[in-house]
Amino acid sequence: MQNIHNISITDRAAMFLKKVRTRNRLQVKDLLEFGYISSFTNADGSTAAGFRPGYMASRSGPPGSGPAPDDLIAHLADGTVFHFMPKFSWDPAKWYVVDVASEAYALFSIAPVNVTVRPGKASNYR
Repeated sequence: MQNIHNISITDRAAMFLKKVRTRNRLQVKDLLEFGYISSFTNADGSTAAGFRPGYMASRSGPPGSGPAPDDLIAHLADGTVFHFMPKFSWDPAKWYVVDVASEAYALFSIAPVNVTVRPGKASNYR
C-alpha cells in the first residue's frame, strides 16, 4: 500500500460524491473503496446507455479488512480517504484528478492532469 497526496477532485465530482455518500449512508470518516467497473452490458451484449467505465465508491469491506497490498490510499484535501487499484502506472511526479465518469451509473474517473503552460498563463486540467 502506498499513501498518495498528489490527487484532487473536481467541484462536480465532489458534489457527486456527496450525493453518493448520502444515498448510501456513507460517513466522511468511512474509508471508501473505489472499485473499477469496466463494463455494463444489456442482455443483447450492447453497452448500456450512458455507461462509461469508472470507479464506483462504496464503504471499504467489513471491519478489520483493509486495502489490498497493491492498492493506493488516496488522501484528498477535503479529508476524503479512499483506496483503489489504478488502471495505469501511478507516477508520483504527476498530479491526478477525480472526476465524474458516468452520473447515470455513479462512476468516477481518475486520470492524470494535463496542463498546458503558456507564457503568463496555465490552463486548467483537461
